Amino acid sequence: MTDHDDRTPDEIAERFASVTPLHIARAARDAKQPTNALKFRRMGELEVRQPDWLVRGFIEADALALLIGDPGTGKSFCALDLAACIATGASWYGHRVKAGPVLYIAGEGQSGLARRCKAWERAHGLSLRDAPLFVSTVATRLTDKDAQSWLLREIESFVVQYGHPVLVVLDTLARNFGGGDENDTHDMNLAVLACDAIRRATGATVLIAHHSSHADKGRGRGSTVLRAAADAEFLLVRDGAVIKLTPTKMKDAPFPAPMSFRFDSVDLGLTDDEGEPITSAVLVPTDHEEPSKPTSAGTGKNQRRALETLRDMYERNRAHVVASGRDAGVARVMVDDWRLRCEAGGMDRRRFWEASRSLALSGLVTMENGLVTLSETSETRPKNHVSDVPAPSETSEPPYRGSDVRTFGRPASASESGSAPFRTPSGGMDKANGAGCRAGKDGDL
Repeated sequence: MTDHDDRTPDEIAERFASVTPLHIARAARDAKQPTNALKFRRMGELEVRQPDWLVRGFIEADALALLIGDPGTGKSFCALDLAACIATGASWYGHRVKAGPVLYIAGEGQSGLARRCKAWERAHGLSLRDAPLFVSTVATRLTDKDAQSWLLREIESFVVQYGHPVLVVLDTLARNFGGGDENDTHDMNLAVLACDAIRRATGATVLIAHHSSHADKGRGRGSTVLRAAADAEFLLVRDGAVIKLTPTKMKDAPFPAPMSFRFDSVDLGLTDDEGEPITSAVLVPTDHEEPSKPTSAGTGKNQRRALETLRDMYERNRAHVVASGRDAGVARVMVDDWRLRCEAGGMDRRRFWEASRSLALSGLVTMENGLVTLSETSETRPKNHVSDVPAPSETSEPPYRGSDVRTFGRPASASESGSAPFRTPSGGMDKANGAGCRAGKDGDL
């Protein structure tokens, strides 16, 4: 092969003109047909079919559906609730279901799952002992070809014995992802293709419980490839004791009305080795109200200064991220850098922690894992506002790193952030956080 084609445009055109239908036929004859080979048909021949609902009005059969939420918002409880209703044929809070076998691929220990199943039985007055609800012994690895092949073989054996499942639950994506990076488009594509393979083999809906993004609580963590591939997406947000379930994507169906739940404790009728009752929880419906909006009313001088400092840092970080060709949503700020910037502006360290806790309690900021994010309402500056926080010198390195961009599973490199590599937050960050979500002894919710 030559590096340069010396033929003139007329000569190239003449070459293509010599390609006859016979040439094309021979090429087609010699081509190796791939699996699911591409073909064309008239669009007018397509049939309009009524939706085939797995959960009427919410989730269709043979679909990819996502449950998105922070830890503590009930993702796993909601996924198990759906799975148990479908396996038993019980309606899901008034929505009819298509009953059938369910495969639950659990990424965590089964002790907590057993308690949740027992609580569901006692709350609903139904037994799961003979229901076609099956749980995996270990997690899978969606991005690993060998693990995917093994999963499909196990599903094939299951189909022979019990029939085709109508639902396959992956709880959670992170636990079943494998060794890849959720932020990497290629790795997330592998995970989506693995879900597609499960659907082709079974005709089942694949339901994924997935963590929300650190920077944008309104979407799932990692590459947007997953959301783009989803047929339905639901966001779980905790507002005090109430958990809001809001549809955020319905590919080919109307959006259902939002729903609200709360946790209800269930006595399992068992006691531990000290005679204490063993309990778990279930989700029960409650009246739906729009999530409360955080307010800045009543914030003092230090809170206003700290909040304005954080806004300045976010604006600089986002500008840096956008200039580098990335999504502005990945920009974030470390609590430690926020503190250093406030101290550089003359704020006492103790006053900073008091101000940051007050802002977190009022809902204006969220502090978790050493990172701080702004709420939607606190991102907007008041009209005619003039910052009383001194900006860092343009000629010297500021007391915080210029981008503080972190991607899931790894720090941003110096070349990505334009600064020093990301450092692990100190233990003191979590103490300041106070209100951060943590999994209880029953595991991630």
